[in-house]
Amino acid sequence: MPTSNAARQHVYRLALYGVRSSGKTCILSALSIPRVAHPEGLSCSWIENVPGHPLPSGDPSSWTTRDPYHIGWQWLSEQRKRLRSGDIPAPNPNRDPMRFLFDFGSPDHGTRHIELIDYSGELITASASELAATLREHMRECDGLLILAEAPRPNGDHTPLTDDLDKLAGAFRTLLNERGEAPRHEWPIAMLFNKWDRRTNANDEGDGDAADSLGEFLGQSPPPPHSALLDTIRNAVGSDNAYSFPVSAFGSHAIRDDGKEVPLLNDGRLQSFALEDGFVWVAQQC
Repeated sequence: MPTSNAARQHVYRLALYGVRSSGKTCILSALSIPRVAHPEGLSCSWIENVPGHPLPSGDPSSWTTRDPYHIGWQWLSEQRKRLRSGDIPAPNPNRDPMRFLFDFGSPDHGTRHIELIDYSGELITASASELAATLREHMRECDGLLILAEAPRPNGDHTPLTDDLDKLAGAFRTLLNERGEAPRHEWPIAMLFNKWDRRTNANDEGDGDAADSLGEFLGQSPPPPHSALLDTIRNAVGSDNAYSFPVSAFGSHAIRDDGKEVPLLNDGRLQSFALEDGFVWVAQQC
């Protein structure tokens, strides 16, 4: 049987971490449904039928498969329905990592297959030392890492973020201490500040304005807990291998009576902004 182009093409494996309330479920779901066009022509589409991993027959609720792609398909299919109806996806269950295959494209570099491996459950349950061991393993198996962190509302409380971000920073500090005088890890890491529509409107500001807003957020006094994590990551992998992106899965939101943020769709499309940038950047760094 001839090998498909998809099977022959290189697949970049990226580990995905999302601290609590980072909106990781929303980002994965948003990447799989129609969105307004990216101003720089970047694109993303979910590959539901992964080569070598055909979906089982029958009702998905009756599947007994343990294939991480199949488990990911079941979960993501349900969450994208919720998002397309203007609701918010359910939280990701704390279980074995799920896997997803996407095509990310850019006008300058063409299309790349990117496998996303969701490791967020390990971030929630592991200690800093256990997480450092996990990161070390992922550095051997994966091409890069994306860290998702919530952008708090202006004048919002940063306390809920502090513990998770500090735990992840502690894991990188452990790796630095183990390294000693050895060279930095050549491993690209993108930090995605999700829910940035809380702080800026993509329809009113360009990418430069959003980047300026991110710089102001990180440079405030006292600095937010994200800053210490970013500094530790840069020390671990070097400034050229670490980059921050202000992004939004929703792009625009409304607040329900229960206080939950829900997406405002435009002609059935999410108004996401800069959602593809971090993934494309990591693949290019690889």
